[in-house]
Amino acid sequence: MGFTVKALLSMSELPDLKLVSGAKSVNNLIRNACITDCPDAFDWMQPGDLILTSGYMLKDDPELQVRFVRELSETACAGIGIKVPKYWDEVPQRMIDESNRRSLPIFTIPLHNTLNEIQAIVFHEVNENQDTLLQKYFKIHQRLMACSLSEQTLDNIVKTTVELINNPLIVVDKNWNFLSCADRDDNKIPLAKVLPLVKGKPAFDRSFLDAIPKDIEDFKKAVKRTCITPYGPVICRIHPVRADTTVYGYLIAWESVRKLRSVECMGLEQAAIIIALERIKTMRIEESRRIMRQDFFTDLLEGHIESTALAYSLAEMNGLSADKRYFCAVMRTEKFRGKTEQDSRSDIVGLDRVQRKLVKLCEEFFAYSHVGACVFSRSNNIIMLVQIGDGCELSNLKHQYGDMFTTLCSVITSQKDSPVISIGVGCGCSDITELKKSFVEAQEAIRLAGIAGNDGSISWFEDLMIYNILNSGVPGGVLREFYDSSIGPLAEYDRENKTELLESLEIYLLENRSISAAAARLYIHRNTMNYRINKIKQILSVDFDDSENLLKLQLGIKIMRVLKGLGMK
Repeated sequence: MGFTVKALLSMSELPDLKLVSGAKSVNNLIRNACITDCPDAFDWMQPGDLILTSGYMLKDDPELQVRFVRELSETACAGIGIKVPKYWDEVPQRMIDESNRRSLPIFTIPLHNTLNEIQAIVFHEVNENQDTLLQKYFKIHQRLMACSLSEQTLDNIVKTTVELINNPLIVVDKNWNFLSCADRDDNKIPLAKVLPLVKGKPAFDRSFLDAIPKDIEDFKKAVKRTCITPYGPVICRIHPVRADTTVYGYLIAWESVRKLRSVECMGLEQAAIIIALERIKTMRIEESRRIMRQDFFTDLLEGHIESTALAYSLAEMNGLSADKRYFCAVMRTEKFRGKTEQDSRSDIVGLDRVQRKLVKLCEEFFAYSHVGACVFSRSNNIIMLVQIGDGCELSNLKHQYGDMFTTLCSVITSQKDSPVISIGVGCGCSDITELKKSFVEAQEAIRLAGIAGNDGSISWFEDLMIYNILNSGVPGGVLREFYDSSIGPLAEYDRENKTELLESLEIYLLENRSISAAAARLYIHRNTMNYRINKIKQILSVDFDDSENLLKLQLGIKIMRVLKGLGMK
């Protein structure tokens, strides 16, 4: 705690020192002792100085006596020792009153104790305390350095720090998300009872964070703030975890066991340095793993891994189960909602941040859904390698996972400033070495959905195979000829009469020729829909009870989409 006025007055070597005022502040720390009888000495004094005087300069000046106490109090001196009786029989009452008002201790020194003697004793005690303080700090430094050099984990460093500062400790990242903590058995307000200590989630509520200075990253010392809990307020000492100019997080000393001493505050500073080094090391390891993982998935999806045994081995190392079946889904991020295309192109840093957020969001979603999946970003795509359940048929993925992807889209689009997304889903694979095919299909599903006019939604390759066939090498003239002979007359009638019969036909076929369902989907009366179908039959001269005619019409509509994609009207 250091050498205080109270400790000086309690020394057996100085039994006749007598406190006369300022009793509330006898725990003031003494850092130095000054002997003065000069009335102009105020500007020389420093916080923590103990002022020793004969009182000669003050004896005939009542105004100076009061000013002397006031000036020393404002300088944060430790106290005043006055020789009595020397020039005074006792300390003037006006000085005692001012001393009590300003909580500055005044004590008397008997004639048989010289001022030099008291100064020498103070110097000795202050130096002894300083040596003790340095020894304690050195021990703290040694223990924390030992943690760092022995490659201890963050949790172990935090536990060691708690032992050294005698208070619980919480570590958060630069976004105030929880990383680690350690409590003490004698903590009257346990951390787990009052804080949501979930890794990667905010550890403190908004009111606590709002009270922290916005420029705390620039602070070199701990900031004191109060955390309000159901069990009472807790003083928190918040120290940035910094290396050079980069902040990696914050230490929060939970001062619920006892007030931090100066050496413990120094220990907190030392711990912040050690943890900054640990965070740098951990982040570099994680980045190396991420790059290696990304390289593996790139090679897998591009078919660069020729050895099946190597593919299986690397898959197990990177979170894929070699004995499970998977399919690939691709989420393409387009421009941000509410922003122009030019804004989106210029916001490369923002897009990268959104990509990382989307990867994390998808990982959390699949974990919550109890579905095994590996998620990573590549260019402006989020790649999802989704594990197929044991009871699911490869030909029935949409039935099994359709609702899941619909929910995932809803979760993403509900986020603030979410980008516009399109999801393409490839077919299932019986072996992970076939994932290249599923990846290509997922990308093709997004492209074909654009041709079919369904971009910005979830597209399943199995639903779009007909578009893939029609768009794969069939001459445009052949497609145009089929279109003209199937639904061309209907499209021409719509153009000339400004009607929407072609759309009505498409909805009618999608609803399995249900008049009621098609009418409801188009928000028209059933009789109106019935009239339109009869009109379509008349224009096209077709029998809807003939399955060949229906197939021809369905193909005609799909060819229309392909022709639009090819730029042919």
